[in-house]
Amino acid sequence: MLFLKRLKILTLTMIAILVGLSATPFQGKSSAAGTENTTEEPIFSFMSMSDTHTNTGKTVKAVTDAKNNNASAIVLNGDITERGDSGEYDTIKNAINSVKDHPPVYYTIGNHEYDWQSDYNVAKNRFLEKAEIPEKKVYYHREIQDYDFIFLGYDTKPSYYAYMSDEQLAWFESTLAANAEPDKPIFVFMHEPIHQTVSKSYSSNGYYQRNAQEQEFRKILEKYPQVVLTTGHLHDDIKIQGNMYANKFTALRDGAVLNNQALMFDVYKDKVRIKGRDVNTQKTIWEGTVSLHPNTTDKYEAEDSVLAYATSGDDINQSGGKYVNMNHGSAYIESLKVDGGASGGNKILKIRYATDAANATKGLYVNGAKVQTLSIPTTGSMSSYNDLAVPVELNPGPNNKIVIQSDGNAAGVNIDKLQIMEGNNPKHMWGFNDNGNDSVKNGINATLHGSAAYDKTDKMEGSASLGLNGADGNYASADLASNKQNNLTLTTWVKWNGATSGSQQILSNGDGLTNGYSIMLDHDQGDKVSIAINGQKILGSQTALTPGQWTNITAARRSGTWELYINGKSTPVTNNTTDPSKPTTGTYIGADSTGKQSFNGRIDSARIYNQALSTDQIKAIANETSDVTLQSIEITKLPTKLNYLQGDGVNIDEMVVTGTYSDGTTKVENVTDDNITGFNSATLKKGLPITVTLGGKTASFKVNILDELPGSASVPGRIEGVNYNSKKPDSVFRNFPNNDGGRAWIVTAMEKGEWMEYNVDVAKSGFYQVNYRVATWRPAEVEFEVDGVPQTRTPFSTGSWKYDTFSSDTIQLSEGSHKIRLNANTGFWRLNWFELTEVQGKKLSSITVPAPVTVPIGTAKTAAALGLPEKVALVTDGGNVDVSVNWDVNSASYDPTSTTAQTFTVTGKVTLPIGVTNPNSVPLTTSISVSARAAELVAHWKFDEGSGTTVGDSSGNGNTGTLVNNPTWTDSGKGGALAFSGGSRAEFNSSATLNKTGDESVSLWFKTSQPATGTTSIFRNSNRFTALQLVAGGQARAAHWPNDSSSYKALNFPWTYSDNKWHHYVASYDHLTGMKIYVDGNLVASNTTNLGPLPTVTNKIVLGATETGGEAYNGLLDDVRVYDLPLTQDEVRQLNDQQPPTTTDNAPSVSVN
Repeated sequence: MLFLKRLKILTLTMIAILVGLSATPFQGKSSAAGTENTTEEPIFSFMSMSDTHTNTGKTVKAVTDAKNNNASAIVLNGDITERGDSGEYDTIKNAINSVKDHPPVYYTIGNHEYDWQSDYNVAKNRFLEKAEIPEKKVYYHREIQDYDFIFLGYDTKPSYYAYMSDEQLAWFESTLAANAEPDKPIFVFMHEPIHQTVSKSYSSNGYYQRNAQEQEFRKILEKYPQVVLTTGHLHDDIKIQGNMYANKFTALRDGAVLNNQALMFDVYKDKVRIKGRDVNTQKTIWEGTVSLHPNTTDKYEAEDSVLAYATSGDDINQSGGKYVNMNHGSAYIESLKVDGGASGGNKILKIRYATDAANATKGLYVNGAKVQTLSIPTTGSMSSYNDLAVPVELNPGPNNKIVIQSDGNAAGVNIDKLQIMEGNNPKHMWGFNDNGNDSVKNGINATLHGSAAYDKTDKMEGSASLGLNGADGNYASADLASNKQNNLTLTTWVKWNGATSGSQQILSNGDGLTNGYSIMLDHDQGDKVSIAINGQKILGSQTALTPGQWTNITAARRSGTWELYINGKSTPVTNNTTDPSKPTTGTYIGADSTGKQSFNGRIDSARIYNQALSTDQIKAIANETSDVTLQSIEITKLPTKLNYLQGDGVNIDEMVVTGTYSDGTTKVENVTDDNITGFNSATLKKGLPITVTLGGKTASFKVNILDELPGSASVPGRIEGVNYNSKKPDSVFRNFPNNDGGRAWIVTAMEKGEWMEYNVDVAKSGFYQVNYRVATWRPAEVEFEVDGVPQTRTPFSTGSWKYDTFSSDTIQLSEGSHKIRLNANTGFWRLNWFELTEVQGKKLSSITVPAPVTVPIGTAKTAAALGLPEKVALVTDGGNVDVSVNWDVNSASYDPTSTTAQTFTVTGKVTLPIGVTNPNSVPLTTSISVSARAAELVAHWKFDEGSGTTVGDSSGNGNTGTLVNNPTWTDSGKGGALAFSGGSRAEFNSSATLNKTGDESVSLWFKTSQPATGTTSIFRNSNRFTALQLVAGGQARAAHWPNDSSSYKALNFPWTYSDNKWHHYVASYDHLTGMKIYVDGNLVASNTTNLGPLPTVTNKIVLGATETGGEAYNGLLDDVRVYDLPLTQDEVRQLNDQQPPTTTDNAPSVSVN
């Protein structure tokens, strides 16, 4: 295969040489290549869609849209299912297959394929089976229409967070190396986006860098600019700006089928055109282009940008390609790969446009900062084109982004082309920003005369202008700026106060009397703008300046001919070939060299060029804005954290960035992680440069990626979790800020076997209590180790991401330096801080006898099987202390093979923990009473009453029920039964017997034709044990809430019992061994996860619906029983062997009666 691929590359290269083509590297970009398209129709098309979440209707629409658009393939890019259940895959595949002759479908794994499953490997293997991937890996490579498609996914999940394995990353890099061809895209698919690429993947959106593996993934991608990475996951509108990322590789986000969105890719020889599709309306709602050639002409076709809320049409101007019509208040076009050249700097953006609107405005954004509101003059019609030239400042290199957006103005504008042109730096420029300094380095400074002053309240640019009152002697002067007589330009901004008694000089290079040239107002001609040569006026503009309005005036001599421009518009000049005498004396602003003919008004940004500016350059100056813009940024205070371990995330706390603006003001900027680029902690490196980017301006600082961090913490005291000095090298912590009583950085999320180590200095020898501030959805445990010796183990569970504080056993520390290591014995949990507090020793008073334990007959003779507590409470003068106990089960008089009930005692020994003494010689032993007995019937509802609204309890425990919304008494054929429909139900109040133990079994008979298409509650006891529900996708489940969990844990099984026949059902939960589900006496599902006792609750048991009548069941129930312990399979079969419901209580034995 590799030989064939190389042969193909060689053949293509030879063809390119033979036809004289240059093999230019692929450049992923969403702006045009400058050359016209050489292909009329795409070579082939395909669709990428994601996040179907078992929604069949929208999936069918998406597949239909792909078929209708001649897609050769469909990629379903993750989150195919809602919970990763087998039936959900079948449901989606059936929906896809319902579209006749649909394209082949390729799958990637998403987080919903495994996050809701108890065993990741089982969930992954189910995906591989259902996706029919013969490699049996979540990553694989295919060739489609002779193009490379690479499918990736998270294939490692130690506890909670999944990520790419080293094996997959190595395979990915080698696959790219073996298949990469210049000038040809490689399509890569991955469900989760990379941090800081596509829209909504930034820290400000709550989407943080995942781990070191993600950084390594990005590094690989950045070696291959031909990669087009498509992701899903975020469910946000694809019309959002930034949905395409183009830098060293290209990335996209494909919306979500659940939101009726998908992407169509049309692959051409010279580009890939991407269309965001609304699969419900079957219309294009977003467009973007990835070009396959570097831009060499500086021209960008508007339709080859990214655009939304706008439409492309055939170019009426017939200049090639198409135009983009921006006629919506949210419309935008986004050019992502605009080349600023080797040095960047001042450029001119030339926009080819047409509009019939008189008041069209659009916002212009460069590298994320708004630089100007464009006032777009009408061209008279939507088919009559003109050019608008505006100044822009670009960064060096090809990764500038220019956005034109409507900003709420819905006036229609057709945009045809964008062009970047070189600006031209003046030889001298006086901005009068509180001084007369020349803005050009090593230039000529100006001096103010008379009452000339800097006016901060009225200026065109910068912080001030030159204010003049028209009286003689008030002006500014400088040494001679230029002695050129040809190919030159004078330009300035003026705001005229009105006429005086004579002509007024504005800007003169030379004395303004006998030599040189000037811009002036000709009083004899009605104060018209004119050019003076050697002090003599040559007729210029026939329009006087408008008083009180800033106006740009430019005079240029080009190859012997004078030109005059007012606000960028050319105006005729008579005697326009007049030669000036060589300028002498100096340069004068606001008067001639004698201080006469003084200007009445304000002058700003006066410039002299040693060349004749082009028309576009002059127009760009005239389109300058008075808006205050950011000029530069500076890091005025470095962040606190400059040293990192491998895999750490960036932390810029305490960093201060100060911006300097065009009006001379400064302010502290709001900088977040999203302004940081260049951070990569995957590899050890000292002096790693980090860039801060804000509004297109940059500043940098350096950090170190180390294998161990310097510094130590003081004990006693609090130690922030993220301030570890070292950690397990391959740990993938995702440290990020969290609000726990104030903004704090926390460590998340520890996996089993990971550790963090802290250097500490202990001020005083003694006993210390360790408190942990943690959060975890699941039960977790941390081991505290000092200098390599384990000290304590502390379990905790908060049941959510809400933080709580847990205390450990007391430890003993000696004065001096130590290394404290926190070992994660279980995953997954978050650490905010831990604290060591000095405590006094405690004296033992007694040992609390633990509560008796009840277990089923036949329970194994081990402490774990019998559910003996791992710890007992020591009563001391300083409060209770929990301590481990060693139970002597072997000495107990218990026979696990006996079939009769037994009660016995187990003795145990305790060891005093550090910090507890025994001066009264209390025996260090305890005991516990254990009863092994049959499951007791705590409730039995036969439904033999036949009438009324009350259901009796045949168990004798008084758990009677009330009928709500009229369920129907009916005959099962062998006794009474209840028929439920439309939200009718039976409700049973909570009682002590129904909450007797942490175990439970429910047995019932049902008869229904109801399919599993949505949630249907048959036996519901919320927050404790919901024994039977139907759910979508042809599934049913039993759900329980172990250890007071805030969310239920479910065991699903296929629902194939809608045959309107009687079936026997049992859900049996053992808090030590797990859940088992039986139908008709056969085990259909089981698991041994999510263990722990069921809680005591006050919630009602409801049959046939919820307490509000929702999730209604349509069918019959009979002989419903509740037991306080798990049932064995033999006991289940005895219940099942009774056959369909009977009017008598024919329980098979006392054990289940």
